[in-house]
Order: sequence, then C-alpha cells, then structure tokens
Amino acid sequence: GFLEIVEYYDKENDFFTRDAFAQFIKNGGLSPASVTETSTITEILAIGDSLSANEETTEKYHVKGTIVSIDNTTYGNMTIEDEAGNQLFIYGTYDADGNRYDKMSDKPQIGDVVLLEGKIKNYNNSYTTKIELISATVLECLRN
Repeated sequence: GFLEIVEYYDKENDFFTRDAFAQFIKNGGLSPASVTETSTITEILAIGDSLSANEETTEKYHVKGTIVSIDNTTYGNMTIEDEAGNQLFIYGTYDADGNRYDKMSDKPQIGDVVLLEGKIKNYNNSYTTKIELISATVLECLRN
C-alpha cells in the first residue's frame, strides 16, 4: 500500500499517538477556556469513540458543518456534514439565549452552515451506538 506505519506509541496494544491525544482531551486537557478553535467532525467522532458507553465529556467543543437533515423540529435534532461527507448527529439545539429549537426566532434550516458548541456523548442502547454532540448552542448560522 501507499501508507506504512513507521512507529507505534504502544506497539503491543496498537495504541497510536491520536489515541493518546483523545485520552488527553477526555481527561480534561485543552479546556475550552484556553482553546476556542473549531474541531473537525472527524476529531469529534474520535473523541466520542474514546468515551465509554453513555459517557459524555465535561468540556464543550466547537464544530462546523452543513445541515443535511432535521430529524426533530421540537428539539432541533439534526445531522451535520463536512465537505468530505463525514456526518455528526446533533441531539438538541439551542440559540445563544437558551431557547430550544422550536422557540428560536430564526431557526437553522437544511443547507445552512452552522457553528455549534456542545458536549460529546457516546450514546449507547440495545439498538444503537452513536457519537453525538448534545444540547448544542448555535454560535453561527450561515444561509446557503
């Protein structure tokens, strides 16, 4: 192939540097008070994958994407997507004043690019496991 693993962080357990970074973040490193940059959907999913079933981060993360579906118009459950087609489920959206999606005066719509802030959760039940951004605040909404 084109890619070759040059060095493992922990060869015996297939533990990579990215895993150490996800663990560092999970343990409270890079708190949002000191870091305001936006995470990619791929980074959010990696952090979520490092969480135990139904565990959520104490930190909030920023992520940007295009809304591709709105699954619940009361709570604002939606799916966002990046340019590479990676998707992230958002469980509940609120405006900066704390209004839930159904009470927002200017609701984000399918096709809008949103910048969101929320905690990451590894949602798990007997039917499904998925990484979610929960109770997300809409920081920016750009109409497309």
